[in-house]
Amino acid sequence: AQYRFYVPHDPRGLVSLFPSPDDFVNTLQQFFQIGTEWPFDNTLPNWAFWAGNEPSLLAPYLFNYAGPQYAHLTQYWVQKSLERYYNDKPGGIPGNDDYGTMSAFLYFGYCGVYPVASTANAEYALTTPYFDEFHMSIDDEVDLYFSPWRGQLGGSFAGNDTSAKFLIIKAHNRPANGTMAYIQRVVVNGVTEVQGPILTQRQLMRADGSRAPSTIDFYLTDKPTVFGGGPDDVVYQPPRGEGLIDPLLRATLDRTLADSHIAVKNLKSLKRPPMTRSN
Repeated sequence: AQYRFYVPHDPRGLVSLFPSPDDFVNTLQQFFQIGTEWPFDNTLPNWAFWAGNEPSLLAPYLFNYAGPQYAHLTQYWVQKSLERYYNDKPGGIPGNDDYGTMSAFLYFGYCGVYPVASTANAEYALTTPYFDEFHMSIDDEVDLYFSPWRGQLGGSFAGNDTSAKFLIIKAHNRPANGTMAYIQRVVVNGVTEVQGPILTQRQLMRADGSRAPSTIDFYLTDKPTVFGGGPDDVVYQPPRGEGLIDPLLRATLDRTLADSHIAVKNLKSLKRPPMTRSN
């Protein structure tokens, strides 16, 4: 199931293979619903969405490619995935990091700007940023930095070197803690309002070629919205819960869960043999 949605070179073409965007979104929603019913999280992988396997990582951003009325589902599932699969405990990363792949998924999810590098236009899928302000170097010779520590790091970070090129991401009007945050509108470089949930590299770079920081301002709300739409536009709400998963997949999921519970129980019952010293 994971490879069904792993078409990073042509996400729009993937959507077009389904009878309609609604059908694509419902199928993708089912993919995530199965993942939420998997109780082992970072212990055992599952065959639906799992943040510990590279073919799954683009999946939450694919709602953006179905259309602006579905983009709130990207914002929902990215936030839910980061909350569920990442924490500050020893097992707080899904799978192994694979040379930084899983950390990169977390990082770009926190930025709210996810690079879809295989598309011809160098695009970024947008989602709700985690931080209220985030500074990123987009110069090859300067590393990522977080603005609260700029003055302590020296060099280009001290604010006295205007040759470094930065991207500044800001989030405004964030809802209260514990409330899902959705995107109401996005403004790039203070002038360009983004009309859809995909941002291009051309839109991001300053038209005058100056080395002033590029900026992305996210204006947030606590209600799902049609990305770039008006107040009367209605978001698409796919089916949720038990009725979303078709009977054949439900039977397969139930059988897999039963087998996995047995496997985990057997693993926990195993006793590690005592250590012996060899001469």
